[in-house]
Amino acid sequence: MAFLLLVVAAVAAGLWHKFPRLDSQATAALLRDGDLDGKERQRQLARLVELADAAPTDLAAQWFGALAAVRLEDRAAHARITARLSAAGPAAAPDATTRRDLGLGDPLLANVGAARVAELAGDSTTALQHWRQVAEQCRLQTRALAAELAATAFASGR
Repeated sequence: MAFLLLVVAAVAAGLWHKFPRLDSQATAALLRDGDLDGKERQRQLARLVELADAAPTDLAAQWFGALAAVRLEDRAAHARITARLSAAGPAAAPDATTRRDLGLGDPLLANVGAARVAELAGDSTTALQHWRQVAEQCRLQTRALAAELAATAFASGR
């Protein structure tokens, strides 16, 4: 009986480590570290979208969720989350900790995040520089939503 309890405890501990329920900041840091790939990375990106929807006033969660939606090619989630960020206006500017994790371990998302932060600060020159980098990165890998965001930014001169 003791052996069975030990096995159950070991399996439970393994599952807890494999499927932790982290907050948005910790999930973003986990993604930034780059130790995740494939299905595990996709699962954590989807978790960020869930966390953004569950906490609409948590601005860090909104930033991470919006960028995760770009990577997941989830237009509906991206539109929903960016609408909340837009409604917050200049107050939506991410703090230093959030900015550090904005890329979620993905150079393209880092450029999308940097472009959005520059736009929010009113720095169209820097924003366009990052959007150009996004467009170039999209030529190397198919990322339709990111490419559309860059094209929209070019068209509007942001």
